[in-house]
Amino acid sequence: MLGVISSFIGQYGVAYILDKYKRQSVIIFMIAFILLISNIGLGVDGILSTISDVQVASAVVFCSCSDKVTSIHQDGKSSFGFRKLCSPSSP
Repeated sequence: MLGVISSFIGQYGVAYILDKYKRQSVIIFMIAFILLISNIGLGVDGILSTISDVQVASAVVFCSCSDKVTSIHQDGKSSFGFRKLCSPSSP
């Protein structure tokens, strides 16, 4: 339902703005604004996720490049299956 209402408001809102200013470039500025906001949001989310990982003291164990990474978290749980960076020396 929210999608239908948002589509209705967006469709008639953009039509009103295009009629008022008589310029098609308004659409480009709207798209650019939406992309700017989403990029800022993704950057903030990535930074907060990284900070959270550092605070939980998640550590990555390095071994040979053919092995899988074991990520050990503070709560004792570990996750497997992520490829890791190659390290010249294995622990």
